[in-house]
Amino acid sequence: MDDTFRIRAEAAAAALRQFFPEGTPDPTVQVGVWPHTAVADAVWLVSHKGSRYEKNWYSIIDDILRTLFPSSLGFSITPQAPPEVSSRKSIDFMAFHIVWSNGQWDRLPVLIWEAKPSGLGGFDKQDADRQMRERYLGYQEGYALPVLFGISSIGPWLQAYVVFNSNKTIWPPRPADADAQHVTQWPNYWHRHNMFRESGATLLHQIADQIKEMVQHVRGSENLTPSPEQKQVAIENLENALNSGEWD
Repeated sequence: MDDTFRIRAEAAAAALRQFFPEGTPDPTVQVGVWPHTAVADAVWLVSHKGSRYEKNWYSIIDDILRTLFPSSLGFSITPQAPPEVSSRKSIDFMAFHIVWSNGQWDRLPVLIWEAKPSGLGGFDKQDADRQMRERYLGYQEGYALPVLFGISSIGPWLQAYVVFNSNKTIWPPRPADADAQHVTQWPNYWHRHNMFRESGATLLHQIADQIKEMVQHVRGSENLTPSPEQKQVAIENLENALNSGEWD
C-alpha cells in the first residue's frame, strides 16, 4: 500500500470527526435517500411501540446497507445473529459484516455495524462502545485497507468508528475516567447522528464512498462491478463446488 494513498485515506476518514457540528439544522431525509421499505418500517416501529425490540431494526439496517453496498458491486452483507439465549456466548446485539469479494478467495472486510434497540442509557452506550472495540480486535490482522470503518447504532442513532491500519489506533478514543470500566457521564455527542436525518444519511454515504474508493485503489480496478470474465469464473467455480460433495 503506497503511503500517498494511505495518508489520503486516513485524512478522509479523520475528517468525519468534524462532521455536522452541533446546532446545525438537521432535516428529515428526502424521498429516495433510503428504500421506501426502510422508511415505512421505521414509521411502523413508532406507531406500534416496537423501537425497543432489537430484532425490529434488522430489516431497516439491512435495507440501508444494501443501498450503500449493492451486490452488483461485489459487496456481501452477512448478519451475525446472536447465539441462543441459553448459550454462554449470548450477546445482546446484532452484528452486520460487510465485505468486498471478487468472486474468488479475495474477501476484504470493509465495515462492521453493531445494532442495539432504542431507549438505552449511558451504561448501555458504554457497553456498545466496549463491544465495538472488542470486535475491532478480531480484525487487527485481517484487513488490507488503510482504515476499517465501524458503525454502532442504538435505534436510529449512529456512532462512527475508524481503526487506522498504520498504527491500529481506534477513533474516537474511549472517554477518559478515573474508573477504567465505567464513565460517570457518557458524552452527549456519542450516537447523535440519526440515520433518518440528513446528518446520519450523509455520514453513511460518505463512509460508503470512501470504502468504494479504497477498494478500487487497493485492487487496482476502476470499476467495482465484476467483469464478464469474473462472472464466468465464478460460475465455473460454482460447478466445481456442486460436484465436490461438500454440500451432500
